[in-house]
Amino acid sequence: MTSTGIQQFDHRRSKHFQQVLSCHGIQGKKYNYPGYEDLHGLSLINEIFSSDPWGEIVDRTQQTAYPFRLHVRQPWKTPQPDLTLDKACELSVESIIKNNPAPYYIYWSGGIDSTLVLVSFLKHVNHSDLRVCCSSASLDENLYFYQNFVEGKIQVFDSNFDLPTDGTHVTGDCGDTIWATMDESFFQQPGLAESMYQPWQSWFTKHATVKKWKSSSDLNFLDFCEQFFAGSGRPIENLFEARWWFYLICKSQSKALYKTVGSFIDVPDLRLIHFYENFYMDSWSWYNTDKMIKGSVWTTYKWPAKQIIYEYDGNQDYLKNKTKGYSSGLEYHRLFKNLWSAQHIPLFVTDNNERPVLPTEPFFSVSVYKDLYYHKYKHLFNNG
Repeated sequence: MTSTGIQQFDHRRSKHFQQVLSCHGIQGKKYNYPGYEDLHGLSLINEIFSSDPWGEIVDRTQQTAYPFRLHVRQPWKTPQPDLTLDKACELSVESIIKNNPAPYYIYWSGGIDSTLVLVSFLKHVNHSDLRVCCSSASLDENLYFYQNFVEGKIQVFDSNFDLPTDGTHVTGDCGDTIWATMDESFFQQPGLAESMYQPWQSWFTKHATVKKWKSSSDLNFLDFCEQFFAGSGRPIENLFEARWWFYLICKSQSKALYKTVGSFIDVPDLRLIHFYENFYMDSWSWYNTDKMIKGSVWTTYKWPAKQIIYEYDGNQDYLKNKTKGYSSGLEYHRLFKNLWSAQHIPLFVTDNNERPVLPTEPFFSVSVYKDLYYHKYKHLFNNG
């Protein structure tokens, strides 16, 4: 099957994707390409929200032009009528088990997102069909849950050893993006708590980033942002809502792919499902930004998820005190070998999971690229 688009690319770890674009006659750098002003505008929003942004910008509304053919894994659709989070989880489980074979390997870090995934499967799937992949770090995060609901009840695999590749593997990735991808470092910026529910324009205009905007029309940067936020089909009035829409729409695909870039070379037939990457979760998120955190109290972030977990396990300490932290992702460690090896990082990943790698890695060779890949992939780039 011929590739029709690029689903993963990387401007950060190397300049190789930029060099690929140059080989195809596309000038500019890192989202600032002549003729693609809206894409540059999204990158400026990204800089406002983070001084060191992670991941790439993939606009799931498909309203932004790119200098290459972009493949969107989960295109944005108009949300269905409001769901409770519990119902969205139930429907997500039903969709996974309907379309994918058992056993179901749940990658559990002990954090809020992955614990909600595990609770959802425990509630709706025969426990004999479940496997839990975890590590000592998972127990450090949520020992109570392990001792009371996993140990001796569900088959466990230690992620410090090779994991099986049969059945279906389910992660909690993309969980952050339905919750506006808040982190404590962003939350604790001076003045942020006071600005969270103020008009987003006041926070945006404080940043020098807005001066980088250049337009061939009379459209100013805030007008561009208004147009982007209008694509949500609902009011985007305050800073929290602005961050929510940007991360949900522009960062979820990158979140789904960033850990596994290059990895399917080793396990090409693995069924890997991201629990939160679906229409039900998009719909819940769209209707419920007002429930994601209580005011400016960090311990209440993701409260609806913690409430569902509490209703299952009765752990008041986890409900009241557990906060979002960094889950190391080491459940991937043994399953995906050579994950970050420069020699295995592809130039990009296509919609049919082709992953071109140069034999000259970690160095980019224009002549080698043109010999091996230019003609095969020129249909993916706007300048051919």
